[in-house]
Amino acid sequence: MKQYSQSLKLACWCLPALFLFVDLGFTQPPQGRGAPDSTQIAATIDTLAQKLSLTKELKEKVGKIYFASFAEGRKAFEKNRGDWQAMREARMQIDEKRDAEIKALLNDDQKKLYDKFIQEQRQRRRGDRPPRPNN
Repeated sequence: MKQYSQSLKLACWCLPALFLFVDLGFTQPPQGRGAPDSTQIAATIDTLAQKLSLTKELKEKVGKIYFASFAEGRKAFEKNRGDWQAMREARMQIDEKRDAEIKALLNDDQKKLYDKFIQEQRQRRRGDRPPRPNN
């Protein structure tokens, strides 16, 4: 009987603690994918500036374009909330616009490096999965 009451006490303490930890896990903000924050965008711009050997002035221009494109992306996300196809199409248009604006600032060698950088970014986002066939 004494062993049974000790087991019951243990269960009375452990079960609420277990539920508390499980609940805390579900209340954490989602990790991983999502819109990048300003520090992540700035890090991307720094990497891009290094890979393309951008001047300080050109880096600032590219940075403004990048930040504007992500702000536009957030607006499109809010506008199309729940419609994944519309969000995807909007993001693709925003990315194409951003890339065209940036390429207009670059010389031919930098354009090639920029295209390579964009491909690497896409591969990283996909987790190095092969591209899906267009249907």
